[in-house]
Amino acid sequence: MKAIIEKILEESLKYKQQLERKIKPGTPIKGEIYKEWQAMTKPLAESDKKTILATLADDELIMMNTYSMALSQVNEAVMIRLLESQQQELKKLHAHIRQYHDAQ
Repeated sequence: MKAIIEKILEESLKYKQQLERKIKPGTPIKGEIYKEWQAMTKPLAESDKKTILATLADDELIMMNTYSMALSQVNEAVMIRLLESQQQELKKLHAHIRQYHDAQ
């Protein structure tokens, strides 16, 4: 369980850094997509493993939907490829979390 949470944090930081490198200096970042994702996610409370894993899986689905929203608003080919790549990695992580959840 700890490894899954560490993987989520590691991937999140990596994706953030990749996106920051692609944003042109001086471009205003509104952050509406992040704010929407943040509003939809549920905080992890002290719960049993299965509940925490279900919450993590739900959050990953929300994040994938957030990426879909971002992709619908982006026109640059480089950003589209980056977002699609990150979204594919999120799908793999979601499948791993769901598999671990179902085994509990």
